[in-house]
Amino acid sequence: MKFKEYKSYAKINLFLHIVGKKDNGFHKLQTYFQLIDLYDTIKIKPSVTTKIITHNQQIKMADNLVYKAFNLWQKTTRCLQNVRIEINKNIPAGAGLGGASSNAAIALIALNEMFSTNLSQQELLKMALKIGADVSIFIKKQSAFAEGTGEIITPHNLPQQNYLLIYPNLHISTKQVFSNLKLTKFTKRVNISAFFDFKNSRNDCLQSALDAYPQMIENFSLINQLIKDFKLNTQAKLTGTGSSIFIAIPDKKTGIKMLPHLPISWFCQVVSSL
Repeated sequence: MKFKEYKSYAKINLFLHIVGKKDNGFHKLQTYFQLIDLYDTIKIKPSVTTKIITHNQQIKMADNLVYKAFNLWQKTTRCLQNVRIEINKNIPAGAGLGGASSNAAIALIALNEMFSTNLSQQELLKMALKIGADVSIFIKKQSAFAEGTGEIITPHNLPQQNYLLIYPNLHISTKQVFSNLKLTKFTKRVNISAFFDFKNSRNDCLQSALDAYPQMIENFSLINQLIKDFKLNTQAKLTGTGSSIFIAIPDKKTGIKMLPHLPISWFCQVVSSL
């Protein structure tokens, strides 16, 4: 049987508010997950033994959410079919763009479809919560307002927008960011309609990320200067717990003109919302 191919899209958080804390220690949040047209390609087919390959290297089971998704799918459906999954990565790892979560969600969808295990979307969402907080949004395949730890999802589409996406090749620890004592001061919870213009929204994790990773201060300084040089009425924003930064731009041509002014060692790309 030939490979079936799927697209696994990235996301950015247009804002991220920390609004409280659960008894288990996890932070309660409000955020908007915006899917963008940057994606990994996942190829899957039946196999004698299960292997997950990325960049021509087999991944250890303990290191990958796709393995976790596969094992959970097997346990849930009692389908013992082995598979070969090949992931062509375009989304940088550890960038706050949801690449691993997206890959896991698409793997669940693909397995369910390929082997006709007939799990409903609601059942897939329950499985997604066991894998990771961001996985649910990719099961829905739609940009959305999210609450709780990311599992309470209200699909919503905003007007199409272009962005300059910048990943400065710096891995930020989500655990370290959330452990910052400054995150004990919570933002007041508001209704979804209050976020539609995003005028009063922000990323509550930004200062924590800057405290833990001083290099990010220099990165923002460089990017903000670039915004001034191009006379843009916008601001640089951190997605999730970082370290990717995005800028809303008026058109793709503007973003392309900005690219040569950023360090060549950074991952920088002009993307569009989905």
